[in-house]
Amino acid sequence: MSWSEAPDLPAVRRMTQAIAHRGPDGEGVLEAGPVAFGHRRLAVIDLSDEALQPMWDRDRKLLITFNGEIYNYRELRRELEERGAGFATQSDTEVILEAYKAYGLDALGRLNGMFAFALFDFVAERLVLSRDRMGEKPLLWRRKDDGLAFASELNALRHYPGHSGEVDATALRSFLSIGYVCGSNALDAGVNRLPPAHFMLWEKGQEPRQIAYWNLAEKFLDKRSLTDFDAAANDLRDLLDDSVRLRMIADVPVGAFLSGGVDSATIAAAMRSTAPDTTVHTYSIAFDEPGFDESALARQSALSLGTEHRDRTVSSNLAQRLPTIIKLTDEPLADSSLFPTFELSAFARERTTVSLSGDGGDELFAGYSTYRADQYRKIFAALPGALLAPMRMAMGAMKADTGKVSLRYKLRQFFENVDLPPGQAHYAWRQILPDADVKALMGDSFGRAEDPFSVFADRFAEVKGLPLLDAAGYVDQRTWMLDDILVKVDRASMAHALEVRTPFLDHRVVEFAAGLPVDFKMCGMRQKRILKASQRDRMPAEVLSRKKAGFNAPVSRWFETALAEHFDRAVINGPAGNLICTGVAKRLRDDHLARKRDYGLALFALTSLGLWIENRRT
Repeated sequence: MSWSEAPDLPAVRRMTQAIAHRGPDGEGVLEAGPVAFGHRRLAVIDLSDEALQPMWDRDRKLLITFNGEIYNYRELRRELEERGAGFATQSDTEVILEAYKAYGLDALGRLNGMFAFALFDFVAERLVLSRDRMGEKPLLWRRKDDGLAFASELNALRHYPGHSGEVDATALRSFLSIGYVCGSNALDAGVNRLPPAHFMLWEKGQEPRQIAYWNLAEKFLDKRSLTDFDAAANDLRDLLDDSVRLRMIADVPVGAFLSGGVDSATIAAAMRSTAPDTTVHTYSIAFDEPGFDESALARQSALSLGTEHRDRTVSSNLAQRLPTIIKLTDEPLADSSLFPTFELSAFARERTTVSLSGDGGDELFAGYSTYRADQYRKIFAALPGALLAPMRMAMGAMKADTGKVSLRYKLRQFFENVDLPPGQAHYAWRQILPDADVKALMGDSFGRAEDPFSVFADRFAEVKGLPLLDAAGYVDQRTWMLDDILVKVDRASMAHALEVRTPFLDHRVVEFAAGLPVDFKMCGMRQKRILKASQRDRMPAEVLSRKKAGFNAPVSRWFETALAEHFDRAVINGPAGNLICTGVAKRLRDDHLARKRDYGLALFALTSLGLWIENRRT
């Protein structure tokens, strides 16, 4: 949109076509006044033509383009009808329009859903861009003179005139350090990401403003005095059941992802409980690599839960598809679970349009091994340096193990960073490359980039005074989960036009978890204590007692075989050499192959970066 010149309608059409994979069921482009909105439709609620977007309100004073779902739209609709609102469709899109007319910007606090939308108010002459509380749906934007362009993916924004084509140094440093871009900067210079739980308000004659409508930190700081653990577990189960109930509402087939872990089993169990007469279809993916196949555990969970289960095993040949995966997922991610998530989404889409997932359970209820590392750190950090030094030397001398997040890898990460301050140590557990290697890779541009830890430091400061377990959980929800997990799930699923819904991220569940005493989540080294207690009557003890395995691909091994060619072409001999020092990249690869250190994720990051740069040039 632009206040001073006509919108570039052909550019908006190109932008919309660039994300056709996200919505294969229809396309809409509409110009009105200072705005031109484009939309790709994935029909899930109200499949009729009346629900097409961009959508006007009945008075043609509001225009919206909307991505996502409002799960409580039926309740809101009844509430609005009691206030005199009328509706021409059965869609949740129209509910947003009528809620805005009734409550203004306060309507955002009434929405329970995952969403990113742009709404233009022709009477107030203002643009509203908004994003859901946890950041499940993406919204990227950039300024151009007196105009503004926005989209769900970077690739769409590249089709709008004035795109610089440069790479943002701060975003690049973040990506090379932790495997994903953390913070408001995107990899494309000049592109910003609207923070979760915020809206951007741009009124004529003023500058755009970003305003928060919900504050997750406040939910952590507002602790409740809970003493009855069993009652709290029952409350959590009821909340999750209602969250799942809402997320099963659709006019298309709904299924669920199911691994061998507790989180996805919890969602499947809630589906069976809230819809006992409905067949619950579940899906899983496994690798034929030793140590990476969880299909047997998923089948056991499915059998105990009574779901109609299907699984598919994929081989290392999947690695050959990395260029296609990077092209369709729009942004590079050094998260090896991108591979199985991409394949699982394609598999589930063969029979369903919507799938529920267990994402968020680890962040909400302290499920990651990094939370145990934080606890062990207290013990080891108190040891004198004379004792720590030989431990570090012993870890450094160990040959790397390319297994599934091996114990050797964890121990090396732990002892190299154990004497750091708590917040920095928690950040360091997730680094895929130390700063020295990142600096060597980036050269002069390293000095122009902000330290990615600054984002983590800011998040820790927002919950200052809380126990480390709580603070780390909050930080993970605002960094790792927001900018890695949810980006991965959105891009991998939407590449196949599959909508993934995450019941754990219902804001009521998030607020409940944030307000819990820390020992309800983790007591000693017992993790996910209250979540497991909430499911005691629904799944066998062997499911509840399983150790977290993770949803990873064997990328460390693949750089000895299937990914080696991609690395050479995209990094050593490709356009990545314009951004990074290929000599350093070669050294990392050689050290990895010699088993001096497991650089699998770092090599994956570099390969993905090189392929991403290739895509930007086509």
